[in-house]
This record gives sequence, C-alpha cells and structure tokens, in this order.
Amino acid sequence: MKKIKILSIALSITLSIIFVFSTCQLFLGPDPDDSNRGIFETVWNDFDRTYALFEHKSIDWRGVYNEFSPFITEALSPAELMSAMEAMLSRLMDAHVDIWGGWGFEYLSYEEEAQMPWKKTDYHPEQDAFDLSIIDDVHVDFGGRDYYDDLAYGRFKNNLNIGYLRIDTFFGTEGIFVATGNWAKEIDSILQALADTDGLVLDIRLNNGGMPSNVLHLGNRFASKSADYMSVKTKSGKGRNDFSTPIYRNIRPDGTTYTKPIVLLTNNGSTSCTEMFTLALRTQDHVTHVGTNTTGALSVRIIRPLINGWDYSVSVQRTADMDGVCHERKDLSEAGIEPEILIPSEVMRGLWESVWNEEHQLWEDVYTQGYDKQLEGALEELLKIIN
Repeated sequence: MKKIKILSIALSITLSIIFVFSTCQLFLGPDPDDSNRGIFETVWNDFDRTYALFEHKSIDWRGVYNEFSPFITEALSPAELMSAMEAMLSRLMDAHVDIWGGWGFEYLSYEEEAQMPWKKTDYHPEQDAFDLSIIDDVHVDFGGRDYYDDLAYGRFKNNLNIGYLRIDTFFGTEGIFVATGNWAKEIDSILQALADTDGLVLDIRLNNGGMPSNVLHLGNRFASKSADYMSVKTKSGKGRNDFSTPIYRNIRPDGTTYTKPIVLLTNNGSTSCTEMFTLALRTQDHVTHVGTNTTGALSVRIIRPLINGWDYSVSVQRTADMDGVCHERKDLSEAGIEPEILIPSEVMRGLWESVWNEEHQLWEDVYTQGYDKQLEGALEELLKIIN
C-alpha cells in the first residue's frame, strides 16, 4: 500500500507539472521562432496585417513574399538575413520603415552586399545641397548667435528688413510628461525680435522631423486663422482598407504670432513631422511654399522587437491633406509635398581658384564667394510678394 501511495503521489506531481506547462502554452502560445524562417515570417506577416500604405503605393505584398521566400534558408548568416530583410522592406520605399540589429551588430560590407542574390530598391534621391555655414558666411547676419541652434535666426545681410528663421529639428522634449521642448518655447522671444521685419524666410530644409507637439507649438505662431490641415487614419484590422475613423489636425493662432508675408523653404530632406508642419502652414494665406519636394514620409511609425534582439519599424497610418491627397512616397519618381514655386537646390562653398590672368600672363589665386541659390530664390520671391 505504501508503494502504491508513493507512486500515486509521484504520478500526481508529474501530471501537475505537465498541466502547468500545457497551460503555459495555452495562455502564452507557442515559443517564438528565432530561426531565419521564423524571423522572416514574423516580419512579413506583421506588415501584412498592420502596414497602412499598400494600396497607396500599389504594392503586391504577396508578390514580395514570393520574391524573397526562396532566399530564406537556415544557411544564411545573421548579416545575410539582415541584408535580405532590408531588401524586402526596401520594396515599400518608405523612409519610416527600417530593421536593425542590436548594439555591435556587424552588417555586410559594401562588397559583400553586392554579391547577394537580392538587391535593395534604391528609392533615396540624391540629397539636395544644403550648408548652414554658407548661409552664415554669405547670406544672413545671425548677430553673433550660434547658427547651429535648433532655432537659428537673423536678418539678411543685403536686406535687414527681411528676417530669416531656421528650424533645424522638431525633436526634443523635456521630462516625461512635458510635451513641448524648452528649445521650442524660445520661439516667442525670437518672433518678438523679428517683429519689425517686413517678411520672413522660414527655412526647414534638411529637418528630419521629431515630435508633433513641437510642430503644434511652433506652427501656431505662424497662424492668422484656425484651420484643419491633415486627416489621419490608423490601421485597425487585417484588411487592406481597415482603418479607424479619421482624426483631424488643426493649426490656430497662439502665443506671439508672425503673420506678415512668409516664404516657407523645403527640400527633399524635409521629412516626417516637418511635412506636417508644411501642410499646416500651407493653410495660411500669408505663407508661400517654395523650394523642392519634401521626402514623402508622414505616417507615424511603431517599433517592434524581434525574438533575436533585432527591431523593426512599420508605418501604421494613412495621412492626407484637406483635399484628400496622400503625400507619402508613391513610387520611385512621385513623393512628397510639391511646393507652389519650384526653386532647385544649388549650393557652392566659398573657395580659392587658380584663374589665368590674360593681361599679366600668369595664374593667380582668386577667391570665389559661395552661395545658396535656393535661399536667394526664396528671398527674391518674398520681396516680390512684399512689393
């Protein structure tokens, strides 16, 4: 009897352990698959459910799966798998989509990348030229202030009645719950210093975005009227057109405002929240948008972790202006918010050149002053408006 009792207890313990582990699987699901195939399937499936822009970009995501699936074997090294995943996600042509390894992850070299059977979609145009030091040297008097500040301002050297304000970023908040950065709160004193100018060139070239709260705080300072400027729908289901009810973003006068003529200057490095800022200011009658197209990446992205320590980001929103136009990159040629007046980018640093002096029959060093033709064009357009 004693042996039977001991066996009974042992059996009960064993069954209890089995039950515990089975219920863990029941409630937690199967263990994540960290194989190469598991990583590939996890990412592809998540995008299939949550990526918001397949229809806008006319992308056959199943076709992308069929293209890359044969490459995904367990023989791939981590660096090779990363390269394949990057190539797959590049088909989306989305500046808010990315995948990256943990600290110290070693990616393939350029030469190794070239040997891979897959090729990445190169959708990044050559960066429009921009050099803030040239603006300081040639065009704008910053009054001894640091022209690399997040908010750098001054007046044009050849026309002190025209103000210049550069917004370098929309990143940066203070603390956990304070939504607006202290740097952004300096805008009121800056606009007070520029209050006597006749007009303003507002330069947001090469601003790669940041926090919507900073966009709202700064944008409201350039508003003369309240206006909705953008609708936002978030992916809410597995279907391609499953979205939440749209919400609308609004700009309205607040704080110290500047409502004299403004020329807003963008280029193809004006990205994300900077594009929201652009749409907001385009609703204002005293603002004229000039320069070149913005990047075309307005959706909020979310970051997901993978079981192998990698992370990736996915765009989960579809945005549109108040005419219903989505300005996300659509293909290799169509992207971003098109300015009202196109001014191509052309920048040259000041340099010394050897020039042949015909009169004296000798070479002499001549200093050629640099320029920012896009900024000069923006100033010219502003003066036309004022005059």
